[in-house]
Formats: sequence, C-alpha cells, structure tokens
Amino acid sequence: MTHSDSSAGLALASQRHLFEIPHDVAFLNCAYISPLPNASLIAGDRGLRRKAQPWTIAAADFFTSSEAVRKLFADLINADADDVAFAPAVSYGMAQAAHNIPIRKTQRIVTLSEQFPSNVYPWMDLAERTGAAFVSVPRPGDDDWTSALLSFIDASTGIVAVPQCHWTDGGLIDLEAVAAVCRGVGAALCVDATQSLGALPFDVKRVDPDFVGVASYKWLLGPYSLGFLYVAPRWQRGRPIEHNWIARQDSEDFAGLVNYSHDFQPGARRFDVGVPRIFETLRLRTRAIAERARAEFGIASVPAHRRAGHYLGLRFSGGVPSDLPKRLAAANVYVSVRGRAMRVTPHVWNTDDDVEKLFAVLKAELS
Repeated sequence: MTHSDSSAGLALASQRHLFEIPHDVAFLNCAYISPLPNASLIAGDRGLRRKAQPWTIAAADFFTSSEAVRKLFADLINADADDVAFAPAVSYGMAQAAHNIPIRKTQRIVTLSEQFPSNVYPWMDLAERTGAAFVSVPRPGDDDWTSALLSFIDASTGIVAVPQCHWTDGGLIDLEAVAAVCRGVGAALCVDATQSLGALPFDVKRVDPDFVGVASYKWLLGPYSLGFLYVAPRWQRGRPIEHNWIARQDSEDFAGLVNYSHDFQPGARRFDVGVPRIFETLRLRTRAIAERARAEFGIASVPAHRRAGHYLGLRFSGGVPSDLPKRLAAANVYVSVRGRAMRVTPHVWNTDDDVEKLFAVLKAELS
C-alpha cells in the first residue's frame, strides 16, 4: 500500500494469512460478503463436532456462548451487553423497531433513495398500516447525504431510518448530526450499520440512536443468519414480535420452564432471535485506489470527505461497462456493481498485488 499519509503508521500489514484466500485471487468485495477467518472455520468445526455428541452439551451452554458474543458486540459499539439482542437479519431488527415505535398518520418516516431494502420495507409497511407519510430523500448531486437528509427532518418527522454509509458507493452520513436534529424534533433514529460496523467506528454513546441493526456476514466477518440489534434503554420495555422461551425470566431453569413467566430476561434480550486501525488501513487503501483510478482513467467516485473511508464506488462516465465485472472475475479479481457504481471494498486480507491485478484489467479493458 503506497502513500505518504502521516497516519500510515496506524495501517496494518496485510492479514491474508488469517484467511483461506488463494494467492491468485484479488477479493476486493467485502461489501458483498466476507470470507470467514481461519479461526472461525476451526471454531465452526468444533461446534459441529460438539453437536454430533449432544450429551456433552450442558444446559448452561445455551447461555454462556451467546452471552460472550453479546458482550463482544456491545464492546464494539460502546454499549452494554443488556442493550444487545440477536437478530437473523436487519429486516427482522427493523421489524422489531417498527413494532414498538409509535407513529401517527400526520407524521413522516424518512429514508434515503436507493437505500438497501432491509431498512426500507419495514417502514413502508408501517406507513401503509398507519397512514404516515413515507419519504425518500433524493440522491444529492454533490454527494452530501447529511445536508440533504437534514433538510427533510422537521417537526412532522416521526422516524428517520438510514444507514451509516450508503451501500452503493459509500456515501457517508454524519449520524451524530442527524441524531441531534432527530432528538430536537422528537423523531426516532433507526440505523442499518451492516455496511459499516467492523470497519467504521460507531459509538452509541455519541450517536444515541434508538435502534441499530447489523448483519454479520460482511464487515464483521461472520456467518449468514447471525446479526445484532442494539436497542436503546428507553425502548427495552417494549413488546417483541415473537415470544421464545429463552427470552423469559428464569429460562436457565429447564425443569421450571412449564412455570410460564410473564417477565422477560433483562435488557434487550426479549428481542433476541480493534476497529480504528482497521478503518485507517482501509481508508488509505481505498483512497489510493480512488486517486489512481481518477488519474489513470478519469474514473470518479464520491469525494473522500463525503465517503465512508472503508468504501469505494467507482463511477464510469457513461456507466459501468456491462461486461467489466465478468472480465475482472475471469482474472480472479472480484468486485460488485450496485446502482451507478462499481464497488471496490477491500479488507485487511488485501495486498498491493491485488490492487495491481485490478488496474491491470482496467488498463486492458479501458485503454
């Protein structure tokens, strides 16, 4: 990774040895799906083998591992473990939020245009059921999503449902600024952080969102069907959309499960079903790619000060050539196209050689 940035000392060397990625594969597509680290493969194998011998699984094991994971995620966002619920997907987490946040037909629900559907459909449904207005902020011509969003929040706003960065090209939203305005008008803030958590710092104490949903299979380097839902303490007495046994008080007492309880486990459990250095590493990597793409081919992207540092969406004049992703894949270079942008989203496993492979294909196809 070549650059002269004064913060380069924070950058990590390639961590490719921690992943099962062949040398000839340039995987620059973490925003699509991440590989599992080798440590996760080992842990997964250990878990499968343990399930093959269920007599080794004690009642306490239903709680200890999940509570450890809950605490790890809470630490990542500067929350308490009691604030975290497990959710299989962001759509499930936002359905929980929509089930609990009151909205009147005179109010508005605000989202962004071209936003990922998991944080859109639950709110469209809520608007249809309540008569509230559903509003989508148009894409700003200057890529300043924050200013555009703030201009749509007023006294009639009941809910703002947005990401930390836009999934198509990494356009950044200043959630602290948005949250402050939401608090001023009494609106709830619901965040889809799937394309940021694990790579972009996020602090719930600073932002003070109402709900934050995240899927783990991208920047958290986790598996499918495992996600998390942060629930602000002010909502933790809400009603879940489903009622499972393990979320009830004293569920650790298996013999007493027939003594049905009306009380829930504490905190957000009723809703159950090292980032700064990573961020700096990815910020420097994507900035170098963006600068080189512009210099060599005139390919534009969201300006660095309005883009999430770990994210890059390359914008070709006239649109992304239709066969370019296929030609890149044929050379073992993997990216994705979303909206008008070709997403290049590296992670700590990438090397300078991966970037050279990307530009070699671009040179062959565009020169």
